[in-house]
This record gives sequence, C-alpha cells and structure tokens, in this order.
Amino acid sequence: MLEINDIEAATQYSEKSIAVARESNNSQLIVNALMTQTHLLIGQQLFAEVEPVAMECVEIAKQVHDQLPYNECLMGLGEVSLFKGDTATAGDYANNAMAGLKAIDNQDSLLKSYELLARVYQAQQRYPEAIEQLITYYEGTQKLLFNQREEQLFALKAQYEGQLQDEKIALLTAENELKAATLDKKELQESLWLLALAILAIGLVLLIRRYFLTEKNIDSLRSTNKSLYKASNNDQLTGLHNRRYIEHFIHHELTAFPNAYYCMLMIDCDNFKKVNDTYGHDIGDVVLTEIAKRLSASIRKGDVLVRWGGEEFIILLQIDAAESISLEEVLSRYNQAISTEAISTPAANLALTVSIGASQPITAKRQVEEWDSILKLADTALYQAKQAGRNCAVIAEK
Repeated sequence: MLEINDIEAATQYSEKSIAVARESNNSQLIVNALMTQTHLLIGQQLFAEVEPVAMECVEIAKQVHDQLPYNECLMGLGEVSLFKGDTATAGDYANNAMAGLKAIDNQDSLLKSYELLARVYQAQQRYPEAIEQLITYYEGTQKLLFNQREEQLFALKAQYEGQLQDEKIALLTAENELKAATLDKKELQESLWLLALAILAIGLVLLIRRYFLTEKNIDSLRSTNKSLYKASNNDQLTGLHNRRYIEHFIHHELTAFPNAYYCMLMIDCDNFKKVNDTYGHDIGDVVLTEIAKRLSASIRKGDVLVRWGGEEFIILLQIDAAESISLEEVLSRYNQAISTEAISTPAANLALTVSIGASQPITAKRQVEEWDSILKLADTALYQAKQAGRNCAVIAEK
C-alpha cells in the first residue's frame, strides 16, 4: 500500500501488523512491524510520532539476529534529530547506521545512510563532506541502475532466444509431421505442403517482427543508459559539467594532448553565504545560474568549465602561445564578466564579484600527473585573492 501511495490503507495494515506481532511475542516480527511503521511515519513527516516507534524498534532489535531493522530504525531516529535541528545527534545516528549496514552488506539501505549523512552535513554547512557523501550516494545509485538495466537486457535477450528456439522447434515438428503423413491423393499432399509453407512464412514473419521489437527495446535501454551517464556528469542546477566530469576528462581525455599547455582556475563567488542568509537559497540558485552563464559566455573553444561544488567553479584554461593577451588579462576578463553588471534576481539586483586562484601554465602531461597538487596550489591562490580584498585574481608562484 505504501508503494502505491495509499497511505490510509498502509497505516491500517501497519497498525494491524504491529498488534499481531505483539500478540505473537516474536521479537523479530515486532521489530519488522515497527521498522515498517517508522518508514510510514517518516514518509508522512510525522516526526513527533516517529521517535517513540523508532526507539522501541532499536531496543528490541538488539535482541534479534537480523540487524537490518536496528540500523533502519537508527536512520529513522537520525531523521527525527535532523528535523529537530540536532545535527550532531543526527550525524551520530547516521554514522552508526552506516557502519552497521556496511557490516551486513545491505547496499540499498547503505545508500540511504549516505544520503541522510549528506543532508546532515549540509545542515551543518560542511559542504565538502556533504558533496562527498552525495557523490558516494549517486555513484552507488547509478551502479544499481546500470546493474538493473544490464539484468533487464540479459533477461530480454534470453527471453527472445528461448522464444525463437521454441518457434523453431514448433516449425520443425510441424514439418516432420507433414512429411511423415501418408496421403492418398496428390491434391491433399499439395494442400498440406502449401499449408506448411504458409505456417513457415507466418512463423518467419513473427520471428522477424519479434527480432525488430527486441532490437528496439535494446536501443531504448542503451539510450536510457546514455541519459543516466549524462545526468551523472552534469550539474543539475547550472547545466554545466560537474566535478566527476572534469576528473574523468583530466585522467582519460587530456592525455591525448600531452604537449598542450593548460592553466587551472578556481573561481569562488564572494560573500555567497550572505546572499543565502539574506535572500534564501532560491535566490542563491538564481545567482549561481547567472554566474555559470557569464563564465560560459567568456570561455573559448578548448577551455573546460565545470561547477566544482557549492559556489565554486573550475576552468581548465588552454594556453595558446600565439595569443598576445597575457594570463593576467584573461583572469581580469573573468572578474569583469561577473562584476561589471549587477545580477538581476526576483529579490533584488545584486552587485557580486568573484575571486580567482590560478595555477601556472603547464603541459597537459604534468596537469594529469600533478592534478592533486595543482588543485591545492589554485586553492591556496584563491585564498590569497580573498585575503587581498576579493574581486581579484592571484596566480600561484610555483
């Protein structure tokens, strides 16, 4: 009932299940029923009612062999603590549940614990850790989806091959029966042969039709997988590539240009937290989307722009030795792209700036080999730009 969103019926069945389980005095049945009730109440956001149910579930679950209800109900208590604003307790519950789910190797519930911990870190404004948990959650989810797609594909192929074999056997059986029959009249023999040919023709038509339908389904699955890949490599808010994309690009595609020179820019929106605190996260999203548009309009062919996370962006800047413009002038252009014109939002026109930290131009080969070190250099230069008063760019010394 919960799966088909019939909350009223689900509630009735859950309450009956708890009553029956208590009458049986079976601890395993009781914790299973309490776990289901916990999920149901969380789905309705009835957090005040969740806490006593989840607490009872945790206490009884300590006595049973199956530890899934124990860890599921721990996450339920984490949801309650997060709703109350007690993020420290919520984090403890989420981490304990995660450790328990890893021990019993329950991937579906483990992914839920990553997502819960990400929301806890986000509420604590620990954005890098929140992003790390979300990446683990989304990568695990994508892996499950790909595995399910692959299983569907294999099942579809097996079904097609089985049906093809059955129809071949049926056709051969019909043909053998026709050949084995003793006919007294030539006209009857000819009629039967014509019938056999008709059956064969119909069977072939059906096989061909089934083959094309199967190919169509396989193409649809492939298209869905491509869409999933695109979704996992693009930022949903700004439409830019994301962190996962640039890391893949650095380690798998940049190696094709070992002698080209690149410079890595780390760009951060100045005083962005103040925008969120003053106008709300919806306005913050409008600001990030506009900054992404302006940066996109400023990059050249060969440059790579991604949203690194939060209010941070990265540009992998291709250096052309034939260009007369200096790196400092390029960086200034990006500062001006944001600061020259106020950003229009439904709340107000906001005059915003960005700070930029840049690495020294190096070959693509070194960019691949020293990626982590270059990130740290650019991040340090970004910090120096912030210390220098913001709305400026600093190039790392090394």
